[in-house]
Amino acid sequence: MSKIGKAALVFTIAVLICGVDISMALAQSTTIRFLSSFPETGVSKQTMVPFAESIEKASSGDIKVMRSGPAVVPPFQQLRPLSMGVFDMLFTTPAYHQAD
Repeated sequence: MSKIGKAALVFTIAVLICGVDISMALAQSTTIRFLSSFPETGVSKQTMVPFAESIEKASSGDIKVMRSGPAVVPPFQQLRPLSMGVFDMLFTTPAYHQAD
């Protein structure tokens, strides 16, 4: 087998392996970690909860939203874990984070 033939074979196998990995990843559900500065009452219940539910509905359940409230991380300290990747999204108000 020539060098070009071997390279084409290796390339084809690599593409097939990547294709399998991508399709397996797409078939799995995803969880979005959503942090809130507010409990699930009042303004949060009117905005954050319907937003999270609409994400799950629009994705036909493939995307799940795991909501965590201010009991997990105090409101004035939420930007650091968000920037470190502990959470994917933050529902808050800019007034809490003026000094951060």
